Amino acid sequence: PPLALSEIQNFADSLIARGLKTVVLVGQGGSTQAPMTLTKYNKADSSLISFKTIDSVSPVRVRAIMSECDPKTTLVIHSSKSGSTIEPHTIMQAKLSQEELYNHLVAITDPGSDLEKRAKEEGWLRVFTGEPSVGGRYSALSVFGLLPAALAGINLNALMRSAARAEMLCSSD
Repeated sequence: PPLALSEIQNFADSLIARGLKTVVLVGQGGSTQAPMTLTKYNKADSSLISFKTIDSVSPVRVRAIMSECDPKTTLVIHSSKSGSTIEPHTIMQAKLSQEELYNHLVAITDPGSDLEKRAKEEGWLRVFTGEPSVGGRYSALSVFGLLPAALAGINLNALMRSAARAEMLCSSD
């Protein structure tokens, strides 16, 4: 069954209430493009959460972003539809070899992927599975875009109302 908006929103709200300060999204391509756009929708000074994206395997970039993060108040999201995209996998391997942060890790992936299996075996904080029929480039209004949006402080019900209105306006002549 599809994931309820309230489940995504409640998860995000609970982490923020517990003191979450930073979200680092690790991904490549479609799994990062929509979240980067959606999280910029909120002005930086209007969100309690600092949202960072790593979509490059540049050691300099990864080190720079991660050096700004307090592991105790940072959530790392590994986002990959296939669960086997090499770039985020490489970044996560390097990150996990330095720190055991399983209770600060979340996976967003399609059901049955190697990432889902790994996250469950290692006891990550949460695994969210997406809809396999929705391609990465079109996943903005799926869990791949909605979880990052909620963590950045965007109200998902308001976002979806706005999206439905835009769909209606764009479909009329």
